[in-house]
Formats: sequence, structure tokens, C-alpha cells
Amino acid sequence: MLLKLCSLLAFVSLSYQDCGCSSSNSTCSSSSSSSGLDSLDDLDYQMSSTPGYVDACPYGWKLFNRSKGAWCIRTFSGVINETAAETRCAKRGAVLTSFETAAERYYVFDQGINQMWDKYNQTSGMIWIGMKRKPECSTADYASLTGCTGANAYYWTDGFTTGTAGTYWATYQPDFKSNVQTCVAMYLLIGVSPTGDVRYPGSFDDVVCDVSIQASLYQSIRGYACGKKADLISLSSSS
Repeated sequence: MLLKLCSLLAFVSLSYQDCGCSSSNSTCSSSSSSSGLDSLDDLDYQMSSTPGYVDACPYGWKLFNRSKGAWCIRTFSGVINETAAETRCAKRGAVLTSFETAAERYYVFDQGINQMWDKYNQTSGMIWIGMKRKPECSTADYASLTGCTGANAYYWTDGFTTGTAGTYWATYQPDFKSNVQTCVAMYLLIGVSPTGDVRYPGSFDDVVCDVSIQASLYQSIRGYACGKKADLISLSSSS
């Protein structure tokens, strides 16, 4: 079955070429770079709930099971604002990812902090994620509106996340400072600010959408996390 899968995936698209696999492994590894990808990682796949198909993520993307189906996540480096991050995800057929589980959040934190160190030689920063403040809660009189208090004023934006299990706000956050912090980024550090605001690994903070570099390194954007639905690939079409 795995050898048949490798044969199929090798011809599906450039994203899945050069697939090496053995019956003792659940992942396929690449021996050369795939088009449009920044690094070489394992192809992540699983048998789909649809008989005769597999759910698969391209090289460098990690597969997670969600209530709506299989989801692929990958982090990228970049000192950019939230709109630019959305655009870069879109070019990869993805969106800024939200988190359905803590496992997804842990993965993005781990990948993000490693990339930040490799790319910028920094040990603190933030990464854009798929969460925003509800438009109806973004006005000056939001406090008087139902459902606009605290974390209730924010929502997942990737359109594929269910529930709030993946949510993890830093202490005293969100605060919607100056009524302009409508986007959300995740901290890639462990630390405490001068005001005593504890920022645990992978915790969230609401921030201004068009910001990338901050005076404080720990609040400077160092990357973004993209997500997309896994490819559904038929096993019967391999030769």
C-alpha cells in the first residue's frame, strides 16, 4: 500500500515528486527540492475517511486532524504586516492558520521560534496567525455591545477551525489598546514585560494589523503561519 502510494504521489504534482518510502514508514521523504518550497521536509499523509483516498500535505507542511477534515500547516519567516502575510499565504493556496487544538499551536510555536533563530538570530518575536477582532466589536463603543468583551470579541479567520481549544491569550490580553488592535499574533518567547504582562510560549496578543517592526524585539513580527485543506488523493489512479 505504501509503495503504491509513493508511486501515485510521485506523479500527482511537483509538490509530491521524488517520493521515497518503505513499508515500515508512515511518511515519505524527498531527496531533492520541490518547486516553490523553501526547504525539504517529509510528506505528511494519512488514510482518508473517504475509502480509497489519502489526505496529504505537501513537503514542509504538517498534517493535523480537525473536526471538518485534514488540515495542513506550515510556518514561514518574514518581517511583514498582517496583510502581506495573508497575501503570501494566498500565493501558496492557503490562509493564515487558526488553531483547533493545543497541538497545532505548539507546532507553530516550535517551528516559528526555530526559524526565527535561524533567520534573524533572535530569541524573541511574534508570528501572525489567523485570528481577528470581530468588525462589530471594533468601534469605540464596543464595551456596550453584547459579545464584545475580552476574548469573545475575536474569531478564527481560516474558515476551518471549530471551537476554542486552540486559544491561548497572554495575561491581561486581549486589551484592544487605543481601539486599533484588530489583528492577533503569537509570541515566540518566554518572558515578562515591564508591566508584568506574562507572555508564555505560544500565547496570543492583539496587535495593530499594519505593524511589523516594534521598538521592543519581543513584539516584532518574525513570521507567519499558513494553513490549507489537505489534498484528497485517490489511490486507484496509480499504475
